[in-house]
Amino acid sequence: MNVIMTAAHEYFPRKYRNRTLMILIDFVALSSVVTAVVGFVSISSSVAWGRYTAATLVLATIIAMLIARLHMPESIRWLEKVGRKEKAEEEASKYFATVKNTGSTAANAEQLAKQAIKYPPIWFSLLAITLMAIANNIGFGFLTFTLGPIYFPSLTPYILLIAGIAGFAGGLLGFAGDRLSKKWLLTVSFVGMTVLAAVVAVTMPIWIKNISLFWVLLIIINPVNQWTYMGVDSIKGEVWPTPRRGTYTAFIRAVQNIAYIPALYWATTLSPYNFLIFNIIIWGIGAVGAVLWHIKGYETAKYTSIAVASREA
Repeated sequence: MNVIMTAAHEYFPRKYRNRTLMILIDFVALSSVVTAVVGFVSISSSVAWGRYTAATLVLATIIAMLIARLHMPESIRWLEKVGRKEKAEEEASKYFATVKNTGSTAANAEQLAKQAIKYPPIWFSLLAITLMAIANNIGFGFLTFTLGPIYFPSLTPYILLIAGIAGFAGGLLGFAGDRLSKKWLLTVSFVGMTVLAAVVAVTMPIWIKNISLFWVLLIIINPVNQWTYMGVDSIKGEVWPTPRRGTYTAFIRAVQNIAYIPALYWATTLSPYNFLIFNIIIWGIGAVGAVLWHIKGYETAKYTSIAVASREA
């Protein structure tokens, strides 16, 4: 994931940069659908069959990754920024025809775009995005993977399948990722998840007895959940200078994963209702990060080049 979130911004042109990464992330939700289908079929088969099926999928994925790696170029932008210009030219010559320097109208446009942006300090960007990343990591799937299977254990394969389909369908919004405002996407999705977590808590006495309401909540929550995921994981790798893009992206991922460990253990001590209160607080933390970025951050979508997004224009 760290490689995907750094490389995708540097490989794809601005016209497709955000939508490409968002759709790549949406394939995580598609994998949930595949997993749910395997689980659904396995529940009526032997344990061994389920294991062999899972192993086959894992091996197929590994083979696909190896093939991709053999054909993956090094990032030309990164090679240039770290001073390996000859290697950058060598890589560029493999994929692009020689282009004469015509004064670079695009570069002039990037300079104008940069002049209109007031970049926040690096520490502020780290703070706002890390808050969102922690919330998304801990709060993701609180209804799908925890409360749903607790109250409706016999429906777990159906819950995972419906949630995966709803999340993947919502993630198709990523096709408009270059036209949408990412600041608004983050704000609406994280504030929305905070409100939806509160709705789940308030209506808990109803949906644990009324399965229809549970399905409605599940289908509404998962697309919004997917938007938080696509928004934060796409911005996580684009607002840093190229030589430090991987470092800062990895730092945020390390913090969010470390924070997940004590949260996971503590959550097991909570009652279902208190677990929901905990999730409201967690999503609220993410909403704070999103609002902070909306106020003090800058737009990285709407066909913004990676040079402008990463402060390098």
